[in-house]
Amino acid sequence: MTYEIIGVVENIKSRTLGEDTRFVLFRSLAQSTGSDPSFLGYQLIVHFRGNASGIAGAVRGQIHDLDATMAVYNTETMQQHLRQALFLPRLAGTLFGIFGFVGLALAAIGLYGVISYSVSRRTREIGIRIALGAQLSAVRQLILRQGMTLTLIALAIGLPAAFVLAGVLGSFLYGIRPHDTITFTIVPIFLAVVAFVACWVPALRATRVNPQSALRYE
Repeated sequence: MTYEIIGVVENIKSRTLGEDTRFVLFRSLAQSTGSDPSFLGYQLIVHFRGNASGIAGAVRGQIHDLDATMAVYNTETMQQHLRQALFLPRLAGTLFGIFGFVGLALAAIGLYGVISYSVSRRTREIGIRIALGAQLSAVRQLILRQGMTLTLIALAIGLPAAFVLAGVLGSFLYGIRPHDTITFTIVPIFLAVVAFVACWVPALRATRVNPQSALRYE
């Protein structure tokens, strides 16, 4: 059978929102029903300006005027269609968001606890330094510098790993960039602030303790 090409369009998505674009052949309804009828029916897209909720009855009436035996079903607006098509991606996005928030909270709690415990274990060392004449500010800066150095090393290892893992998990979502600049900026800063507080508070508390009491600390 010979066909006349009357136009060329760009590649589109025809099955799911997450698929890659591909080429599609458009034929007129007469050609489709005559040479290759579909047993699943056909879809009609009606463009209408105004409230689309009241157009369904008019479209159904026009179809029945053409063929009274034609069954019309699954009528919905484009907003309803998109809401249904995006249900699973939105559900996945919500779950990823909840798990991400819980993971961030656990990471912050764990980071604060580990660093705070590590600094508190050095109370005896801090007492010795103070007893030997070390300045309190110098001791605090030492604790902060060592703690933040470990934090920077952890961020240097964790950020590339998170960047790679985000690219893998990004395939499960639609319309969301896996390598979001805001996320990859705010989260490291937040964890760095948590690490700073976890170093500063125990160091400040330890430097306020009497050196004799600090020397007896176990």
